Amino acid sequence: MTATVKALLTYSRTGESAYLGTKGFPRPSGHADRQGAAHQRHDVPGAFVTLAPLPAEPPVQAVITEGWATALTVSQLTAGYVVAAVSAGNLPNVAQALRARWTEVKIILAGDNDFQDGGENPGKTFSEKTAKAVGGWITLPPGEIRSDWNDFHRQQGVTRAREAFRNGLVMCGEGRTRLPQGFRLTQEYLWYEKQVQRNGETEIQNVKICNPLRVTAVTCDADGGNFGRLLEWEDT
Repeated sequence: MTATVKALLTYSRTGESAYLGTKGFPRPSGHADRQGAAHQRHDVPGAFVTLAPLPAEPPVQAVITEGWATALTVSQLTAGYVVAAVSAGNLPNVAQALRARWTEVKIILAGDNDFQDGGENPGKTFSEKTAKAVGGWITLPPGEIRSDWNDFHRQQGVTRAREAFRNGLVMCGEGRTRLPQGFRLTQEYLWYEKQVQRNGETEIQNVKICNPLRVTAVTCDADGGNFGRLLEWEDT
């Protein structure tokens, strides 16, 4: 581990980071090029960049981002211990390392929305795959536009970004609720993704239905027929 740290430091220099400056963080950093250094050392699977030393006690939640600037931004949007995996391909390694350390902690993948019309979305794909593997959650910047949480925060402001981060949380893996096509259950609400036509193009309109629903039992009538489900929710 000591040799690895020394190798990373050879790619670092003291001063102001041009990378962080373009991302809205024009402040001096002790190791300004940590992002670039980590990219150079992509042969170390499971390595990640932290915003603070590893806590002695399990945090309220652990949040994993791709980029360093995204991690800095996400630390303003939610509580918990935030780390940067540096690349989408390293997300599974980092998530498994954190899950091995903290078996019961909620893990959130604050993924990049690499939207491209008609193309693949690697940020979403890797985030979902990783969240399923560790029984975690995923949240992506909303909309059909390529962005990460740093981009969204700079464009929409911190209040809107915090709201979008919270409302976008979706559970993956074991315990995930299976819903009919078009419905999406987040930590805060049950949503319906309604398709609407606008200017000749199909857009998704998120319709808020209610607070999260829970299926607590399978029901039937006195004759053992007419099966249904007993639902429970909080009425606000």
